[in-house]
Amino acid sequence: MKKLILFAVASILFIGASAQNYTMVVQKTDGTEYFWSYDLNPTITFYDEGFKITSLDNSSDAVYNFTDVAKIYFKTASSLNGIEQNDVVILYPNPTTSSLRIVGAENQRTEIFSMDGRMIYSGINNGKDINVSNFEKGVYAVRINGKTLKFSKL
Repeated sequence: MKKLILFAVASILFIGASAQNYTMVVQKTDGTEYFWSYDLNPTITFYDEGFKITSLDNSSDAVYNFTDVAKIYFKTASSLNGIEQNDVVILYPNPTTSSLRIVGAENQRTEIFSMDGRMIYSGINNGKDINVSNFEKGVYAVRINGKTLKFSKL
């Protein structure tokens, strides 16, 4: 499921920004960043534990493990159709059975609510998994910086 989420976000942003000059940035958990220019026309191939980015002419490629990636964002001279690079937040895996990782909102206050409005988690997102194994099955709302996202617990 996490590869589907990353694929959907990357596809939407690649397609939405095709007319602009932009760079996709993969930031690893150790702080290093890798840049992929739209000019390279990269393709993304997902695997169970990660993904591979390859340029169209196969001149460059890289393999990333999901556990090593802190965030993926896009740099451009202006916003991407109103989406700033700091607006991309990813919850994965979604749905989940035991843990949830939030990418793109590190060091931000994170609150999880049940659908009846009860806050069942509050903390600072440190980029590590949040244990949701004790949550009841259902849909939950995650609030970060005034944004609300949803995930399902199986």
